[in-house]
Amino acid sequence: MSTKVQQVRERARQSQGRLNDAAKGRELELAVPQWRQADRIEPLSRQERELVLRWQFFNNCVAAIESIGLNASAAANEAFAAAYLRTDEVIGPVMIVVTTGRTNVVFGEGVDRALKPNEKAAVDRFLDAFEAYGAHIRNATNQSPR
Repeated sequence: MSTKVQQVRERARQSQGRLNDAAKGRELELAVPQWRQADRIEPLSRQERELVLRWQFFNNCVAAIESIGLNASAAANEAFAAAYLRTDEVIGPVMIVVTTGRTNVVFGEGVDRALKPNEKAAVDRFLDAFEAYGAHIRNATNQSPR
């Protein structure tokens, strides 16, 4: 039986594969994001931006589980992975950047816009899961013997 963590890892691998296929010899510059090839720079299409967002989104989850998640219970990692899967299923390719005092939600169209009610609900559930996971990690780290 496939766990949620395994599903997230698979989605990250699939996203990376699709992104590699779309690259067609170009190099992705994530800071902008844009394609670079030799002395030429190309903007990403909306579909390519969505590929980048999905890859980054699932990659962030995998990276967290493989680093700070080592201190978490299997159930906490599963719940965290489930939050990523659920968010992707409800609102599609998106990047949610949680910073102190502000949460940025980036969609494929690349414009800042108000969240629709279903998107806001999905982001709120994601943030609740994100916060619960962080609390679990802090608690597990504080209880581990030193």
